[in-house]
Amino acid sequence: MKKKIHRAWIILIAMILIQAGIIGILMNCTGILFAAILSETGFRAGDLSLYYTIRSLVSAATINTACWFFFHKNARVVLAVLGTAYCVSVGMMSCFSQLWQWYVAAVFAGIGSGCVPVIIPIVLNNWFHEKNGFVIGLTMAASGATSAVFSPICSQLIITFGWRITAVMMAALSLCLVVFPSLFLLVKSPEKVGCLPYGTHPVSESPADDKPQEEVAQVIPSRYIFALCLLAIVAGGGLVQFNNQLSTYAQSIGYTISVGAIMTSCCMVGNLLGKLIFGTLSDRVGIYRAIRIYLAFLASSMVIFLLFSHTLPILYVGTLFYGLAYSISTIAPSLLFLNIYGETRYKKNVGKAQSVSNIVFAIFSAAFPYAYDLTGSFNLVFVFGIGLCAISFFTLCFLQRYSKTRSGAE
Repeated sequence: MKKKIHRAWIILIAMILIQAGIIGILMNCTGILFAAILSETGFRAGDLSLYYTIRSLVSAATINTACWFFFHKNARVVLAVLGTAYCVSVGMMSCFSQLWQWYVAAVFAGIGSGCVPVIIPIVLNNWFHEKNGFVIGLTMAASGATSAVFSPICSQLIITFGWRITAVMMAALSLCLVVFPSLFLLVKSPEKVGCLPYGTHPVSESPADDKPQEEVAQVIPSRYIFALCLLAIVAGGGLVQFNNQLSTYAQSIGYTISVGAIMTSCCMVGNLLGKLIFGTLSDRVGIYRAIRIYLAFLASSMVIFLLFSHTLPILYVGTLFYGLAYSISTIAPSLLFLNIYGETRYKKNVGKAQSVSNIVFAIFSAAFPYAYDLTGSFNLVFVFGIGLCAISFFTLCFLQRYSKTRSGAE
């Protein structure tokens, strides 16, 4: 008799499509669209980039409410409505001519996108008791793969049809990728359809096996540990905000919009490969060493942007390294908080961390383009990025010692 495919793999497909639509197209390719908008409208980079700031602030303000509705109401309808709000806000850009219109669109974008980085890992953890690290990494990598493919397509669409029609095309494609899986494939937990998570075995449910997790769950770290966890991932999450400026950066040093699109694609290849490798690397060397290795590559990318901007092959390599920042901002938080807080408390803390992080990232998303407006280059951003990587690196060293000490005490 042919073995039936576990429902969990269908959920994985749904999560991949949603990640590709929301993050891969609408979020990661906005920078290419905005570079064309700046060229046509003459807006200042900092003024238009307030869109990202407003989006992040609204996301921070609404993320907990959106997650509550998702997990306590009809998850399919909630996610479909949120996704539609984001897609429509992007499509409506085709009619915009004044800055305030982009700021209003940013409000709907923040409402529609904020909860996605939180709910996807949690839903996948609900469905997978085995290979959960692999499937989370695979799903997060979907946004990088989508962006790597779509970035040059987006650039060509802008050249052929203009940015206004391209905005509508982006919105329509994302709407299909998000709404249909949400309505017809998504189930937030296996209990809703009367099945067990993938990899569930009766032997693993014994009290003896549950005891270590239960002990970890009883340990409540001090409040300052939460702040240190945020500090440990701030470089990755903060510097991801520069992705929206890659096309502007390329043009600022004398390259065309096509080069900016290639840089975005290189970044997304780094995003894709980094996420696929990160889970395996963290399993082999531990979450703390894995993040530190990625931070070293991220700092190297800042050095390349700062010193080798006019050597195009090296610049592409640096952009590839820069793409690793996405692994630090998407996969690392769940694994880090799981290590620190245990199975029972990490979900709450990840959501809270995402909310706080969005506020910090909103500041970065506004500060980076304004630094360019004031100084005429992004060099100040790159120096700042190197410093952020150093701070995160040494914070992780402390957290690793804390984790070992706590494990020894237990």
